Amino acid sequence: MMTTTNSRIGRRMLVALVAVFAMVATLISLPVNLAVAETDKLTVTLTRTDDLGSEIREGDRLTFRITYKNNTDSALTAFPRESNLSDVVPGDTKNCRWVNLAAGATKQCNFAFHIATAKDAQAGTFTPMSTWDATTDRDGNNVLQAGIQANADPVTVIPVPDPLETPHDYAIGEIVHLATPGSGGFPCHRIPALTQAVNGNIIAAWDGRPRGCGDAPTPNSIVYRISKDNGRSWSKIATAMEGHPAPGLEKYGYSDPSLVVDRETGDIFLFAVKSFQQGIAGSRLGVNHEDKNVIQAAVTKSSDNGETWETPKIITEQVTGDVATWRARFASSGEGIQLRYGEHKGRLLQQYAIFKQGVRGLFNHSVYSDDHGETWHAGALTAAYGDENKVVELSDGTLMMNSRTGAAGGHRYVSYSEDQGETWGPWKVENQLEDPVNNASIIRAYPNAPEGSLRAKVLLFSNAKSTNRRANGHVRISYDDGKTWNEGRQFYAGSMAYSTLTPLADGTYGLLFESDEYQNIDYMKIDAEWLGLIDPGEATPEPTVEPSVEATVVTVNGTQIPDISVTPVVNVAVNDGATV
Repeated sequence: MMTTTNSRIGRRMLVALVAVFAMVATLISLPVNLAVAETDKLTVTLTRTDDLGSEIREGDRLTFRITYKNNTDSALTAFPRESNLSDVVPGDTKNCRWVNLAAGATKQCNFAFHIATAKDAQAGTFTPMSTWDATTDRDGNNVLQAGIQANADPVTVIPVPDPLETPHDYAIGEIVHLATPGSGGFPCHRIPALTQAVNGNIIAAWDGRPRGCGDAPTPNSIVYRISKDNGRSWSKIATAMEGHPAPGLEKYGYSDPSLVVDRETGDIFLFAVKSFQQGIAGSRLGVNHEDKNVIQAAVTKSSDNGETWETPKIITEQVTGDVATWRARFASSGEGIQLRYGEHKGRLLQQYAIFKQGVRGLFNHSVYSDDHGETWHAGALTAAYGDENKVVELSDGTLMMNSRTGAAGGHRYVSYSEDQGETWGPWKVENQLEDPVNNASIIRAYPNAPEGSLRAKVLLFSNAKSTNRRANGHVRISYDDGKTWNEGRQFYAGSMAYSTLTPLADGTYGLLFESDEYQNIDYMKIDAEWLGLIDPGEATPEPTVEPSVEATVVTVNGTQIPDISVTPVVNVAVNDGATV
């Protein structure tokens, strides 16, 4: 009897224990089930759509399809928080954010792509990645679920030899494509800058733009090539200032390069805009380095002829003359100068344009250094309605600013400084120089010419010679400090935009420009023969008294008019009507 009773009790205890264990198992599994449900609000997948296979080459373009499914019973937004692909996150030229994705709906985006970079090839692989949030709003602020990963398999990336590394004897006037879409892993290349280092290296720099051709605040990088043999070959594309295409406030980029060489020390300065959340027009007032809505002025330096570059330094406060009213600033891309004459011989100048708080139009000014780039100072502003501008030192030491403007009816503005860039006179419309509101370049043809010499008066000017279209690239000559200009010679017939000239040590000139609707960064070497440039010689004209002859002048009725002199004037035509 006892045996039977004990047996029943044992069975009951066993059943009870099983029930307890089942309850515990249920409790233990409950959070796991909730977590799974949480990760299922939105499903995102990333699929390759190109046919390049698992092994690609530097410069190849990978394409992707992003598929998202709303697993909830109400609409939500599939918000792309971060990706190493282009045209995915908000701020790209296109993006794959899907607003109001209906309950249970599945949608696709086919914008995403990646161009394999030199950095990918150096690493050997590239892994496509994206991070998503499910949100209730389009701006990604009200997050239902964060950190949803959608990645694809790694791809092997093989480096490709750059044909420009092989020396070639290019003809004068022959175009060399330094960058085309995809070069260096960038779909777009814009904003050329050009100079020659004291050792002869030719340095060509520009924006490498990773998300289409967008200006700041796109996370652009400043990239460059170097030629060590006077343009016969060029190094691979390298990076001087690297943008960071991260999400949100971590994103930053560099744009609009300009190069300035200190020929006394050999240092090269590279100026650029640094942007975070705002472009030029949207920048807030202030100079706070930590304010992501203030556009910053950046500069880096090379002390080895452009081979390597220091970490960029922010000089916003130094280049902002009035913190209370100067709202935004940017360096004019291309090349600055070092003064050859006068009290401040050796002064470095980089041109800037700024917006003033509550005032329409851009204002120009010079930023200068008298201590070889240790510190920089902001000169006074021009009148309104300037823009990207260049400066040239004339034969008597006067500085002439030549500026883009939208206020001169398809022509250039000029202004003069008598104090080596610290202040500027009023604007004058230069009706001889057509311009379609575009960046241009002006240089001395003979940069080492003695002060006051005929050679010091010779200037070269490059731009799109048109009043309304960025096309028809020309280089024009002045023999008289910019008072008159010849018609020039065309270097590119079709679409071209920004251009920059620099004199080379062998007496030729380097010309870097954008062509074919911002498709290419092109280099060309030109010389005096190509230009039709007549060398006026080394002579420095002696000061002369204007010749006059005495004459007796009478009226028709015979009355003598006293104190009259006649002064003969002779104009000598030199090359397309310019006079000396």
